[in-house]
Amino acid sequence: MQPLCNKNKRQSDNQKEVSGLFGLEQRLFLPLLTLGVIFLFASTSYGQNNPCSVNLSANPTVVPCGSPVQLNASATGGSFALYNNFNNGNAGAGWQTTSSAQFNNPCVGQTGSADGTTHLWMGSASAVPRSLTSVPLDLSSGGSISFDMVYSIQGVNAPCEGPDLPSEGVYLQYSLDGGSTWVTINYWDPLGGNDPTLTSWNNYTFPIPPAANQANVLIRWIQTADSNAGYDHWGLDNIEIQVTQPGNFSWNVSPSTDSSITYFPVTSGPVTVTYDNGSVPCQATVNITVLPANDTIDDVFCEGSSYLLPNGVSVNLAGSYDVLLPGLNGCDTNRTFQLVVNSSAPDTTYVNICDNTLPYLLPDGSAVSVGGSYFTAGIDTNGCADTTTTILAVFGADSIADSVLVCQQDGYILPGGAFVDSSGVYVDSLSNIAGCDSTVITYLTVLSETEEIYDTAICAGDSLIIHGQAYLSTGSYQDTLFNQLGCDSIRWSLELLVYSQTDSALLVNVCEADLPYDWRGRLLTIEGFYSDTVRYTTTSCDSIRFNLELAIDSVSYDSSYQVVCQENLPLLWRGQSISQNGWFYDTVFAQSGCDSISYATFVAIDSVEFDSSHFTGCQDDLPYQWRGLTTNVSTILRDTVVNGNGCDSIHFVQSVTILPSVDSTLMVTVCQDNLPFVWRGSNYTSTGLYRDTVRYSNQLCDSIRFLLNLVIDSVTYVNEMMSVCQDALPVLWQGQVLTSEGIYFDTTYSPAGCDLVRSRLDFRIDSIQYDTAFALICAVDTPYAWRNQQLSGSGRYRDTLRNAAGCDSIRYVFDLTVQFAFKQGSDVELCEDDLPYLWRGYTLAQPGIYFDTARYVGSGCDSMQYELSLAVDYRVEENYAFTKCLGESVEIHGSTYSTNGFYEDTLFNNQGCDSLTWSVDLTVNNPYDLIPSIQDSLFCLRATEKMIGVDYPWAVQYVWTGPDNLDGAVVDVEIPGTYIVDILQDNTCQVKDTVVVEFNDCVGECRVIAPTAFSPNGDGVNDIFLVKEDCPFGYDIFILEVYDRWGNLIFQSDDPSRGWSGMHRGDIAPIGVYTWYVRYIKSKDEKSNSNLVRGNVTLIQ
Repeated sequence: MQPLCNKNKRQSDNQKEVSGLFGLEQRLFLPLLTLGVIFLFASTSYGQNNPCSVNLSANPTVVPCGSPVQLNASATGGSFALYNNFNNGNAGAGWQTTSSAQFNNPCVGQTGSADGTTHLWMGSASAVPRSLTSVPLDLSSGGSISFDMVYSIQGVNAPCEGPDLPSEGVYLQYSLDGGSTWVTINYWDPLGGNDPTLTSWNNYTFPIPPAANQANVLIRWIQTADSNAGYDHWGLDNIEIQVTQPGNFSWNVSPSTDSSITYFPVTSGPVTVTYDNGSVPCQATVNITVLPANDTIDDVFCEGSSYLLPNGVSVNLAGSYDVLLPGLNGCDTNRTFQLVVNSSAPDTTYVNICDNTLPYLLPDGSAVSVGGSYFTAGIDTNGCADTTTTILAVFGADSIADSVLVCQQDGYILPGGAFVDSSGVYVDSLSNIAGCDSTVITYLTVLSETEEIYDTAICAGDSLIIHGQAYLSTGSYQDTLFNQLGCDSIRWSLELLVYSQTDSALLVNVCEADLPYDWRGRLLTIEGFYSDTVRYTTTSCDSIRFNLELAIDSVSYDSSYQVVCQENLPLLWRGQSISQNGWFYDTVFAQSGCDSISYATFVAIDSVEFDSSHFTGCQDDLPYQWRGLTTNVSTILRDTVVNGNGCDSIHFVQSVTILPSVDSTLMVTVCQDNLPFVWRGSNYTSTGLYRDTVRYSNQLCDSIRFLLNLVIDSVTYVNEMMSVCQDALPVLWQGQVLTSEGIYFDTTYSPAGCDLVRSRLDFRIDSIQYDTAFALICAVDTPYAWRNQQLSGSGRYRDTLRNAAGCDSIRYVFDLTVQFAFKQGSDVELCEDDLPYLWRGYTLAQPGIYFDTARYVGSGCDSMQYELSLAVDYRVEENYAFTKCLGESVEIHGSTYSTNGFYEDTLFNNQGCDSLTWSVDLTVNNPYDLIPSIQDSLFCLRATEKMIGVDYPWAVQYVWTGPDNLDGAVVDVEIPGTYIVDILQDNTCQVKDTVVVEFNDCVGECRVIAPTAFSPNGDGVNDIFLVKEDCPFGYDIFILEVYDRWGNLIFQSDDPSRGWSGMHRGDIAPIGVYTWYVRYIKSKDEKSNSNLVRGNVTLIQ
């Protein structure tokens, strides 16, 4: 079910809704006009009848002529079952249950207000289920549910935090069993939160579902899921549940009184439904657009003639023509004629055939057996003239011999497509340029090749030469040598093995004691470089080369004497720990493990004496001095005397004890009410620092030093007065919520718990007075002046008067009802005989536009303005007189007349009126016979006169159509072909005759004498292929052409004295049979007047 919404109503392309509405507040008017929904207003208030509201939808609104349109109307009108705008600051009457809600517009800064007044807010006062449920309502006659709703923005602090999860939206539901079960009318998914539509106030209107059209129905708005009370808040306002008062429907296109009808329109125009529930009737209108039907006809007509369209228009050019045809059922048809002109220009066809397929059938069915140019004329399938010139060439079979020399690896593709790679004689049967049998003999010679294979091994560093190429490394090699014809003469391959050589190097260190050193059977005793070689067993190539570098490690000696102080013991010497006098030894080995250095040392130890003492002192005696040393703490002091060897001879030690003095500091904060403060037996009453000391019992040293930091917290007294506007309530002061005047107290405590500030508030409130008024005016009296405002529409208007403190002192509320006039227009079309016409008590005798007005009973305002557009179909008379020839006709308004007589007829319009009456006086004459007729003629091309035609005594004009421009009764023809003559007679008739004129091109006696072979070898005998023409009647153009057996043009000449020298592309053409053609042309038109002679010539050496 899709609600009507002032911002979000969606409307499909093929369906529109329009509405006529009385009595809703002005807040709905402007947004709904934006949507294309029309509302008309009448006065209403809670508890009174609401005249009516009608909605009309059409599907579709654009249709082909005669197609159905579904029209659906729904209407409301009667009384409000429930109406509440929450402007009293509470839920008000009409509700069975409601969750804890707020009526102070807490989130108006975020969401605004639906109409600038108080609304119901489902905020943090309660968690889900948050619901608002009506008392049982009687909805038996149907109606509508209208309300404003908004979601808060998600993520904002309570009570303005909006829903975001799919389950946290609001349901609109109804119940038929007292709330045991609920049926959902609509659900608003939060769409993830922060949807710009849902977080703005929207008005939603739903028709009451048919299942809910009964008594004792509950309506509720409910939210069943949230995160907790501090989240997912929303608001409602201006709830209107309106029930329908029964009424009647009437249509301007049907006598039906049903709310839904099926309409078959044949013309475009408005459809209006009127709903009357006993009060002022209301209407809704939707425009229907009717499209004409479409079809296409393809047709052909001959060149030189014309084509008559159904609308009487004659055309003589190819193209697309659109004709609008009125239909019998009132529907028009757009018919498109796609016309093609069949050309009468002569065609020329070139045909090549073999002599064994003769005779050849020409387009007119006649058979010919010799080459030449043939002219035929006839009528095609469209009834148009069809002339064709066929140029026929007859070819015979030929035989060709060819010698070919190829390489063995290339092979050869014969003319017949077969691949061969061996010498021999091959015969192929093919087709020449004309498709005739042709024999090709190929003498093929294939040049062979030689193959060499080498398998060789060499030593590293050596090379191998093969056919001039040097090879140094192991591998497989191939190469080819070509002869002077470019063929492979020698193909050779090489498998080469190069024996590798390995170098082995060795570095050796030997102890001097381990000599001599044995290496590969040799005894070595001195340092140096040594070499040795190993060869392959099957060749003399070196396999491994050994190299030795020999080094010998010798021995060194070292000795020393040391004196060590006793305090430095033990002595670490070359890894040994020494604590007594004596000799000590060590040896260092080389990396090879040989003795490298031998060490020896003698150690002597110097001894020490000791002296110790003790001292005790007070902390106040610090610092303490002893043997040049200073200390500030208890410790052990040491000093040493060093002898001539640098060793300690005497060690002095003194133990020092310092009696400590302890400092104890106390910081105390005392409330002023708790003085005096007692500390260590003394009383203190003011802030300050105080000291005391305790000493050791047997010494004069201080033992403990006490320090007191005393702070006293005093009290501050604050007196203030506050005056606020009533709109600013409640006021938060020192954590207290103030809603009424009075004296309020508060105390601020210090961190120590003392009274720090004692406050007194004298709180006062500036109250608000309310002033309400009501007015009913006509639409023509707008704008209406109220408190410096110009008001033009129904609605509730507000103004505020503020006092000197800036508070609202008086709030004015003004309810204005503007009674608008409803306009009803109608179009009436009458026949001339139906006048006069009665309309709303008026007698109308002339076409025109008429007006009338109905007024409201109580106010005298215009309630309905009627407008009539009256059209009268007057009769038109037409008279015609025609003179026509037998076979011709006259078409008048769709009727065809072809015989002598006087005719009358009448045409009726869609209203059944006599719109057109006409008469036709037709005279039909018989045409004269063409006696004698104009005969077809055959003329010689070079005749001086070629006259055709007959001069008829009754002829007024001759119009010739054909290849040449002719004028007159008897004419001289210069161009052969088919001519059509149109002859206009003196009785206005016109006759037509067709004449075929043919020319003999006179080439039948022309002959060609040509040799069958020639040898262009430069010996001066038969070097040129030259034809001799023999044509006693002469010619205008001579063309000689020579083709090879593949159909390639080899030679061409337009000079009878110039022959073919056998050359082609700068070289003598191959030996073989060639086909020649000689064409004689009698005029510049090669297609129409030419003769073709052919033959074969063999080129030999």
